[in-house]
Amino acid sequence: MTARAAGGKRKGGRAPVTTQDQVKKWIVYALALLPLCLLDQYILGRIFLQLPAPLLYPLAVAAVGLWEGPFAGSLYGLGTGAVWWLGGESSLVILLLCLAGLAAGVAANNGLRPNFFGYLLLCLALLLAGDAVRCAVWMAIGAAGPGALLPVMGGEVLCSLLFAVPVYLLYRVVWRRVGGTRLA
Repeated sequence: MTARAAGGKRKGGRAPVTTQDQVKKWIVYALALLPLCLLDQYILGRIFLQLPAPLLYPLAVAAVGLWEGPFAGSLYGLGTGAVWWLGGESSLVILLLCLAGLAAGVAANNGLRPNFFGYLLLCLALLLAGDAVRCAVWMAIGAAGPGALLPVMGGEVLCSLLFAVPVYLLYRVVWRRVGGTRLA
């Protein structure tokens, strides 16, 4: 029996997800990124002038990839990377966040539990991998050696993990409202 023949309902009692519902869902996810952008650009950027600043965008991409899957995570990473690039970061972050969203979704599909501890473990792995790539690029172009880069990268990871709690809570609220096949 089709969804239309069942009175507009599909298995589980939910109405089918329409294109309009998908657009609403991704608008809400984009709006959830707005406070992180403001926090990153206008508050943390001024507080952490001489210290390693937290990386908030990978945390957001990890949450979406964990709950929405690899394809949605990579697309959200692509969009988030573009926003971060427009904020002044190097263009490498577009590729890194796209791959981070893909990796988060693949990890979730292969047994990583979508709870806080799974999210924290995923964030740690993605932050370490991203910083390793960025460190390798900086060393390859001769900008700095590992002795100068490793303390900064370690500080970024630790500081970012402190912000994982509020980012997790924000995206958990969004996902509970519009995530998966829920309607906006």
